[in-house]
Amino acid sequence: MSGDLIAISGSCTNTVEVYRRVDGVWRHEATLTRPAWAPNPEYYFYFGDSVDVQGDHIVVGDSAAGDNLNGAVFVYSYRNRQWVEGARLQAYDGAIGNGFGFAVSLCDDQLAVGAPGTSEHGWHSGSVYLYRWVAVSEDVDRSVTPKPTGAWLFTQKLTSFNTYTAAQFGSELGLTGSVLVAGRSANPFNTEDPWAFMYTRAGPTWVNKTVLSERGDSFPKSVSVDGNFAHSKPKFTLSASYIRYVTLRCYRPAFQG
Repeated sequence: MSGDLIAISGSCTNTVEVYRRVDGVWRHEATLTRPAWAPNPEYYFYFGDSVDVQGDHIVVGDSAAGDNLNGAVFVYSYRNRQWVEGARLQAYDGAIGNGFGFAVSLCDDQLAVGAPGTSEHGWHSGSVYLYRWVAVSEDVDRSVTPKPTGAWLFTQKLTSFNTYTAAQFGSELGLTGSVLVAGRSANPFNTEDPWAFMYTRAGPTWVNKTVLSERGDSFPKSVSVDGNFAHSKPKFTLSASYIRYVTLRCYRPAFQG
């Protein structure tokens, strides 16, 4: 949700429904559907795995798109009173099962994409791909119609330290202009504890990795960032037929300088 705009992923429909609030009433504005470029849409229901909205832009992840099902992210922009696909992103080193697009987070000119199925540090240890929007200069070829306004450029790939097999780093993301929080979820058969990591941006590079969770915690189920605060919401822990606990923890990064 962003201001008067909200995008909702449809369950097993390969659609994202867009609503806009007008005079206090939420009205259906558009239905985004999985592009024909993505293979076998009738069998793969991953379009809308993740959705984020900011201003006149909607980012939709599809972790099984592409010729080899390695995943893709679609960026839609609102132009001339309609939503159009403005960019399509895929991992430069994508492979089947990487899950690129399983999580997305958009803030200003920064975009984070989770790929929890990559295997740099063990099977499905996970990673996060970072992109930056770069505007096209005014001296571009003016014969091109419509004139491009910019492009999403890949800037960095993050993999967690102290990782393990099936950690699925990048399965949850939260992003502001200067703070990124990435979570990872343990495999149900893995005895290791999941962790969350905070990164801060120094120029074009994301650095200063900080562990947010503590041993024994069963989080993160989801993470978000608002200004200088990071929020990590633990999983629901089920025992018998009731929920044992639900907590919300907040962190503020300690900047030095």
